[in-house]
Amino acid sequence: MKKEFSNKTALPIAKVNYHFTNRCNYFCQHCFVDKTKPEIPLSQKFFVIDHIKEYFEELHCKGTINLVGGEPTLSPDFGPLLSHATKQGLNVGTVTNGSALTPEFFARYGSLLSEIGLSIDSLNPALNRLFGRCDIQGKVNTREHWYRVAEQIHLHGIRLKINICLTQMNCNDDFTDFLEKVKPDRLKVMVLSIVAGVNDKLADQKPTQEQVEAFVARHKAFNPVVENDGEMQNAYVMVNSRGMLCINDQGIEKVLKNVVDNRVVSEDLSLIDPHKYFKRYNKT
Repeated sequence: MKKEFSNKTALPIAKVNYHFTNRCNYFCQHCFVDKTKPEIPLSQKFFVIDHIKEYFEELHCKGTINLVGGEPTLSPDFGPLLSHATKQGLNVGTVTNGSALTPEFFARYGSLLSEIGLSIDSLNPALNRLFGRCDIQGKVNTREHWYRVAEQIHLHGIRLKINICLTQMNCNDDFTDFLEKVKPDRLKVMVLSIVAGVNDKLADQKPTQEQVEAFVARHKAFNPVVENDGEMQNAYVMVNSRGMLCINDQGIEKVLKNVVDNRVVSEDLSLIDPHKYFKRYNKT
């Protein structure tokens, strides 16, 4: 039986994550994005943004669309989609591995972005290569690169979020000095999630509860938000690269509708748990 949640007393579900591309230059072992899945053409991606905008208008709010992937900043569609969304009056964020965040990137897009999430699982080059958080030549982002990126983010008045995927390999790392220098607005610790048939081989890399608690305690000065498997369920609104509105419904990806041809309406999100959603986005 379908479980629905009452949204009558909650703030509006006003953030949608658009995974418009699956392509990426990194090979992160824990990632469950399928790089082989097709993408709709740019003209149809514009329709997706238009229909998300209409949903926000129904809510009478200025919503946020996160342009994510894959690695969104390497897609030729990133600039056109960012421009289109901001012209529609939307707040736009992105989540990136940071490899394309050059001064030229910020000169071109810095005034258009409201938030940038940086995926940083380690500051140890060897460990990043072990993770697969590197390009095909084994090139990784250095600590100095991240300092330059954070400086540009702050200079442009963009909100900075740092995402760390926690595994057995990095659970003993200490990011304290680094975080003190880059000054993130938000630190999210995402405990390794195992997806059957995708990254099962990493099951033994899932950290224990004690390891998670120790990592969080080590970084408590930065108020880390911890996200386990269950907290993603019924709390994350996404549109995939094929233009389909999806949610993780109690551990199962559920496709709700085609957003290329159809508007998103509030009833589409009846499976979203508002309490989990607002905890996830710090709305309460």
